[in-house]
Amino acid sequence: MNDYTQQLQGKKDYLKTLFAGLDVPEWEVYESPDKHYRMRAEFRIWHEGGEMFYAMFEKGQKASGASLIRCDRFDAASEAVNCLMPELIAVAAQSAELRNHWYAVEFLSTLSGEMLVTMIYHKRLDDEWMKAAQALQQQLDISVIGRSRGRK
Repeated sequence: MNDYTQQLQGKKDYLKTLFAGLDVPEWEVYESPDKHYRMRAEFRIWHEGGEMFYAMFEKGQKASGASLIRCDRFDAASEAVNCLMPELIAVAAQSAELRNHWYAVEFLSTLSGEMLVTMIYHKRLDDEWMKAAQALQQQLDISVIGRSRGRK
């Protein structure tokens, strides 16, 4: 039984307990695909030596190297997100403006193929960053939002 199947069964069991004792009709449950069902995903950007990669952390653990989970793919995310992940990080790695102090990224894909990427930084975003982000948008055919310390 995979994670999705376990989660779905857990939800069904939980709902049955909520409705226990009530006269309700039999349910119909429609399963989603077990891969590529999420249209959005969020990752930390981990910088280690000269390398940069997407990361998540073990549930309930502080964000640190000890709880780090490297994510080169994220099967729960849409195919569009998975295809963009290696391209985005490779292009961003070539630009000091995009790479330096990049802290996190949020992907939002649509069924029509559009992609919004929010890049979150621990630095102020200046005109040089804007130029680099515009070039990134054109090169990868995506929309980019830059966020820094509460500014957009």
